Amino acid sequence: MKKVNKKKLLISLLLVVCIITCNFVVLGTYSKVNATTSPFDNNDIVYMVLTDRFYDGDYSNNGTLGNEYRPGELKYTQGGD
Repeated sequence: MKKVNKKKLLISLLLVVCIITCNFVVLGTYSKVNATTSPFDNNDIVYMVLTDRFYDGDYSNNGTLGNEYRPGELKYTQGGD
């Protein structure tokens, strides 16, 4: 078994400790920045804008055929438009 050079071992250990410490510092700062900066605040009001129908040029395609309203089956109309 080779004799390990103490200087190389010490440098390697210091490098590992430095890398681990830097990771904790960077990750800690990153999580604090993400936790404090948000595009929305609890007091913000968000409005949902829904456009009205376009000019109805073809009345023949307005019908629901009488069978598209099926409560509970979400692929069919559930009221409203």
